[in-house]
Parts: sequence; structure tokens; C-alpha cells
Amino acid sequence: LPPLVLTVEKDGTTKVNGEVIAREELAPRLLRMLNARPDKVVFFDADSAMAYGVALDVMDLVRGGGVETLAVLAEESVVTAALDASGPSAGSR
Repeated sequence: LPPLVLTVEKDGTTKVNGEVIAREELAPRLLRMLNARPDKVVFFDADSAMAYGVALDVMDLVRGGGVETLAVLAEESVVTAALDASGPSAGSR
């Protein structure tokens, strides 16, 4: 099974694996999807241009609706830069 990815677009549109789902339907739909999965994890990805508070509202909505494990996805370039900065030579400066 592909991972469940909840995406919040710049305009606030919410999608699960590319399918637009209205906010009021998010928690119940995600719970149904999770019940059919062994991993019980929802990955969360929000547009970097979106207001931080909007992302938090969606996360709170989903967690309040019963989703227990919400993993936030980071931008690959940011993660790569952080890993590069903390590499083996980082401690020897």
C-alpha cells in the first residue's frame, strides 16, 4: 500500500494522496483509510508558502478526529542541507 499523505495546498485545499477531501470529511475518511492499514501513519505535507497557523489548524483537526500518528514531511533540500551541516566534520570545527 502507498503511504497516506495529507497535503494542504497554498489555498488551503486539503488532499489525501492527491484526492481533494473537504476539511469536515478529513478525520473520518482518514480513520477509515487507517483502519485498513497495518502502519497507522498519516504523513503531513503543507505548502511552504501557506500560513503556519493554517497548517496547524489542519493538523489539530485531524489529530482531534482520532488520527494518532501524524508525521510531518520536510522539504528535501532543507533536510539535505541539515544533514550536510551535521555530517562527520561538524563536530571537529
